[in-house]
Amino acid sequence: MVIYKYTLDRVARFQTLRIPFGKNTKLLGVQEQDDRMVLWAIVNTDDRERELMIGIYYTGVDVPHNILEDEYLGTVQMANGIVYHCFSYWL
Repeated sequence: MVIYKYTLDRVARFQTLRIPFGKNTKLLGVQEQDDRMVLWAIVNTDDRERELMIGIYYTGVDVPHNILEDEYLGTVQMANGIVYHCFSYWL
């Protein structure tokens, strides 16, 4: 098992990542690094990849009615002052 970093596109409200998925996969959270938004996850590279949908929302925007069913990954405050709230679910 390893900890991998996945760079997210701040402009895209929804995006799909392909991540190795197994019983020990753990999404650790999102933060800013070098002016980029990144997700860290513990994965087993021997596991089959699965698609993970990421939803990124600005403070004050409408969110889907079923957002509470998604996994909250964290809130990211970028150096430029923009705040993003990130959620995910497996496809």
